[in-house]
Amino acid sequence: MLSFINYYIYHFIIDINKLCAMFDRIDFSLKSSEFPSLIIGKLSAHEHHADQLQMINITFNNVVYFNDEIVDDFFSYLVSHFPNIKVKFFNIKNIQKSTVISLITNKDCLTHLNDLTLIDLIPLSEESVRYALSNSEIKNRLDKVQKNPHEQTFSFSCSAISIMNYLIETNKISKDDFTSSKELEIYSQIWKAPGEEADLNKIIQFCYKNNINIIGIDVKDFRKKYLSNEKSAPMNFMFNFFRKSFKNNYVQLNSSDLNFDPFKTASKLLLIVESDPENTHVVYVSKSKNNNILVIDSAEEGSVKVYSCWKDLLSEQKKFTGIGLGLTNSN
Repeated sequence: MLSFINYYIYHFIIDINKLCAMFDRIDFSLKSSEFPSLIIGKLSAHEHHADQLQMINITFNNVVYFNDEIVDDFFSYLVSHFPNIKVKFFNIKNIQKSTVISLITNKDCLTHLNDLTLIDLIPLSEESVRYALSNSEIKNRLDKVQKNPHEQTFSFSCSAISIMNYLIETNKISKDDFTSSKELEIYSQIWKAPGEEADLNKIIQFCYKNNINIIGIDVKDFRKKYLSNEKSAPMNFMFNFFRKSFKNNYVQLNSSDLNFDPFKTASKLLLIVESDPENTHVVYVSKSKNNNILVIDSAEEGSVKVYSCWKDLLSEQKKFTGIGLGLTNSN
């Protein structure tokens, strides 16, 4: 009878160990007022198998304001009781931007934040960007993030990495400079506001500052077709601002013309496409040595598509808005 009981106790222990091995993540959805006490309270029940817990996913259901004390309390607890755990924040929009600096200046927090969360947090304020770019540990971590060569690191940095593609092709930067930290540096100079899309006027200023000639390219038939659909007010504003910005340096083309070739006006192009009804996205276009057209889309894992002619490119790029930017080096 005793051996029978021992047999079941033995297998019960094995099953519990298997269950603990499967237990590698805890999800928390909470109000800001519950942080960090609610999480610490629930985690305390799992301290006996801390080595098996790998990830905490935290979703804030309302706006959360971090400060140094709260951040230190939470991450000091993790260092003491869950030294190997990673933390991922969801619903980043609910994090008050001005308080992000309390997170990224805390060494324990940096240790436990997973890479994707760190990437989401840094662009939320000018102060956090300045700190990240001046901190060698954070810079190195950004530059080691696993991604494809031409893939954008940040949610809205497509214009920045497209500009980087131009800079490296024209030997203005080296391959060693083609990094996520360089992308962040450029992105922070051209965005409308921290973490948002690029500002056309700031792109123009950046180009002039770096001796890059920039012209506006208007493919009329595409632009008219695009505007003929019902678009949001921000999109119409973008078109009006585009025409105003390039009033004296503006080229109009028609895709049906037999000699249609925007490369006659500029050596490299940034084409503006629609990403959703409220936002636009930039793709980088250049010409290969054998005269094929290369399109790099940083949002699609840095994919490179090759077209033999403009007709093929335009027939596939259904969301092309009809406008773009032409780039050439200043003499």
